[in-house]
Amino acid sequence: MGAVISRWRTKPSTVEILEGIDKDLQTLQEYSEKYQRQLKIWVGRLLLYSSLLYLITCIVVYLWFLPELLMGQLILSLPFVVFPLLVWLLRKMLIVIFLEEPKTTMKN
Repeated sequence: MGAVISRWRTKPSTVEILEGIDKDLQTLQEYSEKYQRQLKIWVGRLLLYSSLLYLITCIVVYLWFLPELLMGQLILSLPFVVFPLLVWLLRKMLIVIFLEEPKTTMKN
């Protein structure tokens, strides 16, 4: 029965197909722009908050908790060396997460 009905249904014209493709491309471009804006916001906040935390912590440690022995100073400075590396890795992870294209269904 379906084969009989499908014979009378008109096929979409080339213009309609191209308009559908254009609409899909515009939708994908809007998604891409949206994710780029979100990525900039998240990376900017990450860098701002981590920089503030880093500076405040450095000042507090320097003023109150800096030991006089060299070994104590080296041990206490280790988190200050590791922290920027962790922030850089988190930034890279955010970039990878946001640059993955959203899964959209395309109409034929």
